[in-house]
Amino acid sequence: GVAALGGLGKNEKEMPLVLVVNHRSDVDALEIFHVRSNDESDYTLVHEKSVLHPLLFNVNDCVFVDRNNVYCTNWRSNPTGSLMDAIEVYGQMPWNNVVHCNLETSGCEVVAEGIRK
Repeated sequence: GVAALGGLGKNEKEMPLVLVVNHRSDVDALEIFHVRSNDESDYTLVHEKSVLHPLLFNVNDCVFVDRNNVYCTNWRSNPTGSLMDAIEVYGQMPWNNVVHCNLETSGCEVVAEGIRK
């Protein structure tokens, strides 16, 4: 998933943020970038930080609330390849969840579980 926040402001606090879900080989991470503008036609993504947390696995998509807070969905609640993952997927169990993350502290918490389609 990819999420964006902000317009093309002139100072650092107004510059847009881009969040990219990175499915690394060992863990999912949220990669946070800000957009740097050298002039009106030249933009560069600058990596700010990676957010890793045990509640961020099987991340599907994220949405910004503000510069420091995002909500992300884990489309499955068990590690990929585990027996419980197979039961969840093939049994179509509603074990997914929504996680709120504070990007400033890298703290996350589950805010909703068992959402059915």
